[in-house]
Amino acid sequence: MNIVKIGEKISIPKAQALAEAERLVNILRPFVKKIAVAGSLVRDHDTVGDIDLVVVPSASLPSLSATTAINLFITEEAFFEPCFLHYAIGKAIINLKKKAKDKGWKLDQEGLHKADQNITSIKEIYNALDSEAPLWLLDSFSRIA
Repeated sequence: MNIVKIGEKISIPKAQALAEAERLVNILRPFVKKIAVAGSLVRDHDTVGDIDLVVVPSASLPSLSATTAINLFITEEAFFEPCFLHYAIGKAIINLKKKAKDKGWKLDQEGLHKADQNITSIKEIYNALDSEAPLWLLDSFSRIA
């Protein structure tokens, strides 16, 4: 996975950030197989300091500029769901990683790993950790372009 950071982090209202995220998604859509808005935008914060996008490129990505910081998480198609999970749930990822470790697993942007097992589905990750995925997370993921 590669991370591309663009712009300066400033606090902007959610509505402005959503409009900016939509503009960026429309610019990137012809160059990606999959794209998802993650971070504080999907966690429904009132203000946003940056826009997090998880993408699986199908071609070279164009240059971007934005009114706020952009974090572009570039991943492979096989790791799209766990990468989205990692960057969508915010600080809750810390608790989920701890739960994974307590059960003998490792959770990262490429999935839930144990020995020769690798789980990459969000629902299956939560099931393996005897947890329920938050409804807002499943709803956000179901609307991915």
